[in-house]
Amino acid sequence: FKVYFTFFSLMIDVSSATIDFVGDISFDGIQKIFNNMGMCSYNDSLRSVAPILRQSDLAVGNLESPYGTKNMRKNHFWGKPRLMADAESVSALRFAGFDILGLANNHQNDYGEESLNYTISTLRRTGLKWFGVNYGKADDPQRPLIVKVKGRKVGFLGYCNVIHNDMSANSHFDTCRRRRGSLLAGPAIYSPQSASRDINRLKDKVDVIIVAMHWGAEGSLKPNSNQTKINSYLLSLGVQLVIGSHPHVLQPHQMTGNTLTAFSLGNFLFGPCTGFPLKGFYYDRKPSKFLIKKLIQHTMRGRDPSLFSRILRITINKCVVQKAEYLPLQTKYNFKTGCLLPEQYPRQTWIEVCGRNDIHC
Repeated sequence: FKVYFTFFSLMIDVSSATIDFVGDISFDGIQKIFNNMGMCSYNDSLRSVAPILRQSDLAVGNLESPYGTKNMRKNHFWGKPRLMADAESVSALRFAGFDILGLANNHQNDYGEESLNYTISTLRRTGLKWFGVNYGKADDPQRPLIVKVKGRKVGFLGYCNVIHNDMSANSHFDTCRRRRGSLLAGPAIYSPQSASRDINRLKDKVDVIIVAMHWGAEGSLKPNSNQTKINSYLLSLGVQLVIGSHPHVLQPHQMTGNTLTAFSLGNFLFGPCTGFPLKGFYYDRKPSKFLIKKLIQHTMRGRDPSLFSRILRITINKCVVQKAEYLPLQTKYNFKTGCLLPEQYPRQTWIEVCGRNDIHC
């Protein structure tokens, strides 16, 4: 994936805008348990990274856990896992410096349309913007989010495309489309036709187009052929930035011309997703002290790839990316605060994307 580009050597203009991107965010599971037990508040779970995110003009994340109430749990998708966060946790996103949340993922319809609409109203009340949702049929147009930052118009679109292989039936299916079903509100579902239509409608309205893709295989450290195929198609349509999520682990990034693709930014606030049974932390269960101790021990070993992520910071001016850099993060248990939280590597500085110190390009 290593390609070198001259546009990074351009002088950064004072009017340039910076945008931070992070990976998967969930306030269900461990975060909810620790908050309710008085171990770690929602704000404290993001306190370490908040000063970093507040530096940028915009901060964007993928909100995996929809908001909902106990009554909404009655109407749920038949499959698991299912996520649902308490609405009070939304204030932590504002506290941390987030401005925009992507909703085009495979959990936004876990509890039907009602929970999704409740999520949107919760974000709206808190002053947060969102994108990646459409209304009507799954393939109907989505309304893009257009944000003006330092004189630049930036357009956001999001799509869900998680393909699962069913070995027993020798077939595959799109779990995003399956969870959406016949619902009239949900994450926008990817298809080449939908992407082409939405992007072409957006082109003349913005300076930069950013597409968030929920794709790939959970736990896979490399993008699969479906991801690379979709990415090539999006770039051919004129998209400048493609930001990926869903694998819950880090995947490489690449630069082509004046475009940037981050295939997966990993788990920003989620907890371990590989090598540890998290079932005891979901569906409002109360985990035992023994299970919590095992979780902390697993986290402190630092071997689980789902505990590593990064903040990707891009600088844009006019219609091009001038600079891209990232800051490595690791989810750790902080014994002083009682929090399981993302933290910057000790003595780690920003790394230029596809620069000489970047081993992930």
